[in-house]
Amino acid sequence: MIVWLASYPRSGSTFCRLMLHRMYGTHTYAKSSDNFFLAQGMSETVGVAPLPRHFDDLDRDDAIHFVKTHNLPTDNRPAIYLVRDGRDSIVSYTRFLIFHARNSGKPLHPLKRALGLFDTRTVMWHLVLPSRGQTGWEARLHHPRTVLRALKRPDRRQGGWGVHVHAWQTRNAPTSTLYFAHLIRNPVAAIAHAMEALGIPLPMTNTEPPTFEELHRRWPNFFRRGKVGAWRDEMPEDIHEAFWRYHGDAMRSMGFNRNGLTTPNWSPATIGQTG
Repeated sequence: MIVWLASYPRSGSTFCRLMLHRMYGTHTYAKSSDNFFLAQGMSETVGVAPLPRHFDDLDRDDAIHFVKTHNLPTDNRPAIYLVRDGRDSIVSYTRFLIFHARNSGKPLHPLKRALGLFDTRTVMWHLVLPSRGQTGWEARLHHPRTVLRALKRPDRRQGGWGVHVHAWQTRNAPTSTLYFAHLIRNPVAAIAHAMEALGIPLPMTNTEPPTFEELHRRWPNFFRRGKVGAWRDEMPEDIHEAFWRYHGDAMRSMGFNRNGLTTPNWSPATIGQTG
């Protein structure tokens, strides 16, 4: 059986995969390539592995196979859905995209550099603005560099943070919601309750999570800050206001206000809620 580990990018899925590997000795897979982890020497620690068999074959056997995805849902398989404050996800995703572009082994095209297409503000605006379409194009006309980015490549933002959250929370399938704030506060309890909420009976073999300092020391550009509220000193105020204009409804529906997560509060009774 396949269980999705679903999230908008930079919402804690890698740490969740690492903890599943450490707590249950299980490897996790990805619908897309995990080559990044191989290149960074992270695969053994995180517990990633290539899909052992065809995707449909994994779905037919009795074992539990955790598969990471950042895509919008397309089926009714059970899922653990990780939710992070959208502002923190977008700030972190911005930094990751810029790091990846500058360290991909390919020199940044002079025109891209001249146009500022990988300027921090441009990338962040690109992630905050709505997906392409009538409203999206209208918003982008106020930020011409984001028009150029949108013209250049397919929309890789998984529909935008708010669309992504809404799609996974409203589908008709067992979905255990796991908040990033709870995951980093007590990863063992958070993941154990998420598993329990889905009725996944795996025996636990290790309850010692790694420290963030340890992970940051080894991979500082991936485990960069690992905190709640990083947006406060990294998201400009004008982008913050735009974020609330386009994603405020989704934030409120998930229990966030402008100060951060208000509900559900930390509690073993709530951290593994199933929607």
